Amino acid sequence: MTRREEVYSDKKVKELQLPENINNDPLFRKDFTTKNKEIKSARLYATARGYYEFAINGEKVGDQYLAPGWTDYFHTIMYQTYDVTDMLNANGENAIGAMTAKGWYSGPHQMVGGNYNLYGNVQSVLGKLVITYEDGSQDVVGTGDDWNFTYGPITYADNYRGEGYDARYDHEGWNDVGYTEDPNDWSAALVVDPFSHHDTSVRR
Repeated sequence: MTRREEVYSDKKVKELQLPENINNDPLFRKDFTTKNKEIKSARLYATARGYYEFAINGEKVGDQYLAPGWTDYFHTIMYQTYDVTDMLNANGENAIGAMTAKGWYSGPHQMVGGNYNLYGNVQSVLGKLVITYEDGSQDVVGTGDDWNFTYGPITYADNYRGEGYDARYDHEGWNDVGYTEDPNDWSAALVVDPFSHHDTSVRR
């Protein structure tokens, strides 16, 4: 299996995209249930057009920041693989969340103004969680139209000018089990087909 297929072979996996002309960085979430079986392993494959950060059951996935890293997004997007086996609740309720920011995709590349949106004007995030049970069966939880979206508290962020934060949009526990979505705040996520932006390859 090629690295590109490893991330995108499941046609149900879609990129979650922020609506245009929105300043707040988005929050995406989904609840899911693992089967009544012993979990052998769980891997999360993640990438974004911009920065991303995933969380499972309220805990940040991985120890790095500014992922997936700067590349020429017209041609290559890096992705990361995380072992999240110990983060799942076996035979029970789970929650996964993701957030994204402009980063090098649509944020500035210099201190001077007027250099935004070098690769595109709307960031997006994509993730594929593969759960393998001891009997060899698998479940796949991928980003798609069954995820929900709301505006997060980060109103502005880039590499040079810092970050803006509006605590009125702070949704405590939004990426954890037991969180109740307010229908006035949360709605279905906007999805796009992977690679619909450009003819882009994915590398690990």
